[in-house]
Amino acid sequence: MRKFLVLVVALMLMSSLVVGCGGDAGSSENGSSPAQTEGKSQESKSMSIDKIRQATVDAGYEVTDDYMDAFMDDVTGGFSVRITADEQDIIYSVLECGSEEAVIKNSQTINEAGYNIAISNGKILSFYGVDEQDGIGKDLLISIVEGNPIPNPNK
Repeated sequence: MRKFLVLVVALMLMSSLVVGCGGDAGSSENGSSPAQTEGKSQESKSMSIDKIRQATVDAGYEVTDDYMDAFMDDVTGGFSVRITADEQDIIYSVLECGSEEAVIKNSQTINEAGYNIAISNGKILSFYGVDEQDGIGKDLLISIVEGNPIPNPNK
């Protein structure tokens, strides 16, 4: 069942990126930029994916080595985390890119497709569905990307 869910999510992302490629590459209709964590120390922006992963495990989340990076440039590592919130059980990919420029480019690709919203912190990147923008799941994912995960409310 888990592999099926990962496959469905991968197919949804791939189809959303294909649909998003038809637009003007130089503009965004809503003028939005990738969501970035603001006011964070340089230390949190330079945290490695391994330290973020360990902090996520320590906070009580289920973490696996599987992650989705289809259609993304310069991804050097990552993990998946299962978050159960807002009556949903969703697996999110948390990725590390080789440079902040790659994070910006990947974030723009994700946002322009219109189905997901990117979250970035230095070289770390993740994304959540547009329908989740007002939920606690988004807040939990942002805390993980920042390297300071909120303890799992289901533990």
